[in-house]
Amino acid sequence: DELRRLTQVQTGTPFSTTSRPMPLLENITDAIQQLSQPNLLRGVTLVDSKFTKPTSVGGSVQQQAELTLRGSFQAVARYIESIESLSTPLFIESFSIGVTDDTFSSVIATLKGSIYGKAN
Repeated sequence: DELRRLTQVQTGTPFSTTSRPMPLLENITDAIQQLSQPNLLRGVTLVDSKFTKPTSVGGSVQQQAELTLRGSFQAVARYIESIESLSTPLFIESFSIGVTDDTFSSVIATLKGSIYGKAN
């Protein structure tokens, strides 16, 4: 199982510890809107979001995303943790985090990743 996970990480194949099937991406805008749901953004401001056009990869659809978030470290961590519970999760491929001021009261985080689903 560990070898399978490492192979998937190295090849860029999405991997999740959950066993749920890959969702259909009938409407990619629904997946994008899920990422900005108010219940996910508790204590977090979505500063910027960028999405590529969906592309077909084999029997899957992939859309790359870049999100910039601002909030307390704990709020940003909760947001990142909650992404996996979405019906169409964002698979984070890279992220950066830094402080926004000298008081360390909030951080700014940039998440880059992909949304995957089955092609119709």
